[in-house]
Amino acid sequence: MAAGEIGVRRTHAMLGHAGVAVFRPLQAFIAWPTLLFFATLVTMLFRPPDLDFYDLDRIALALLAGVVGLRALVLRQSFAITGPVTFPLLMLMGFGLAELLSHPFQSQDWSTFAAKWAVPFLLYHLAQLVFVDTRSLQQFEIFLLVMLGYLSLTAIFFMVGAKQWIFPSFILDESLGIHVDRARGPFLQAVANGVSLTLLGLIALDSYRRGRLQRVLAVAFLFAVPAAVLATKTRSVWISFAGGIFLLWVSSSSRRVRRACACLVIAGVTVISVAYLPAGKMLLLETGWRRAVRSSFASQCIGRVGKCFNKSLCLAGILAASSPNWQSGWMVSTRMNFSFTTVTSKWRSSMDWQGWRCISGCLSICSEWGENLKLGI
Repeated sequence: MAAGEIGVRRTHAMLGHAGVAVFRPLQAFIAWPTLLFFATLVTMLFRPPDLDFYDLDRIALALLAGVVGLRALVLRQSFAITGPVTFPLLMLMGFGLAELLSHPFQSQDWSTFAAKWAVPFLLYHLAQLVFVDTRSLQQFEIFLLVMLGYLSLTAIFFMVGAKQWIFPSFILDESLGIHVDRARGPFLQAVANGVSLTLLGLIALDSYRRGRLQRVLAVAFLFAVPAAVLATKTRSVWISFAGGIFLLWVSSSSRRVRRACACLVIAGVTVISVAYLPAGKMLLLETGWRRAVRSSFASQCIGRVGKCFNKSLCLAGILAASSPNWQSGWMVSTRMNFSFTTVTSKWRSSMDWQGWRCISGCLSICSEWGENLKLGI
């Protein structure tokens, strides 16, 4: 009888220790949900696409949702699916779901839908239950600034060719993702990397406005973020970044923000000048232009900048060709390309030879940048 009681007690003790071992980490997660939130984001960011355990990020998201839900029940937190972006996200999710249902079932399409709309929607509302006080918000701000520094350094390393410093190494794998010739970061896509840099840059700007960003870090971000955005070599990212900074510059009520935007513009121009310096020396040498473009990573960006102005340059050529002040100007070839030929002696005599050669060289370069002009411009 005594032996049976001892056996039962041992069994109960073992079950108790097992329960403590299982629920003690759960208690830690409930006590510090911010760490679990950050761990989930890092898992999603750095999980290699070719990893055999490809469900790791899904398990992390499910664990986060379960812990946050359990914590909300224990603390009796109120939860409402409301917020500034809730309705727009629901609309986008509805449109995406309708598009999915209109096509045959493919698991990749559903994974894309989840990554684009469902997961951000879930994380947004989970964050309302996690970051509920000033301390947690400050921790989240520090985490985002660290991510901004990481993405900026990764893009700059890619731009200058220091690829041995890029982590993780799957970023350099040409068989994964797209935009292998651009600074794409762990997202494996230059557009996603550029959008993240822009949003995180705005958060850093708000931190500077509130005086939480130290001056040394502010100066570092002042030059690093424009350089990283430039390294993406994506016109839409460039336009959105420049447009956002300009809009804040002219419309913000904070003098500190306006001053920071002005400094960003100056820093951006400086970065572009430094990056284009090897190619800028070749602007007057039309014969050496192609060699200069191939020799520099930054010079390749100039071709993408030129495409932004291609249609406007072509339209200017049409107007110039029809103007009475120009006896002969832009000639349209059979491929609808514009090449600059000759101008009247009146225009040529109004400037020195070097200035004229610079302008003619730039116009010739722009015509090479642009794609073939299509009918219906």
